[in-house]
Amino acid sequence: MRFQKITFIAGEETGRDALGNAVTEDKPYLDTTGRLTEWSAEDVDVLGREFTAAHRKLMTRASLAGVREADKVKVGGNTYTVEGFRGSDAERWRIVYVKGYRL
Repeated sequence: MRFQKITFIAGEETGRDALGNAVTEDKPYLDTTGRLTEWSAEDVDVLGREFTAAHRKLMTRASLAGVREADKVKVGGNTYTVEGFRGSDAERWRIVYVKGYRL
C-alpha cells in the first residue's frame, strides 16, 4: 500500500468581525500518514451514489481524538473538508469521509 503525508487542520478562532461573527484561521495540528481509498460496491449501496460521487474516503492510523478535531485535511497538495469519520482507537484504521471529487 502506498501512503502519503496527511496534515489535519483545525479552524482556530482569532477574533471577531464588526458583526460579531467568529474569524477563524486554519492551523495544522497533526501530521501523519494515510491514503485516499476507493469506494467498494458495499459502500455505494450503503451510503448511496450521490454521497460517494461527491466525497472521498481517507484511511489513516491517526488517533480518534486527532481525527475528531479536524475541519480540513491536506493530502498530496489538495485540501479537503472533513465531513465525518468512522472507527475507534481499538481498530487498526480510522476512516475519514472528506468532501471532494475524484479527478
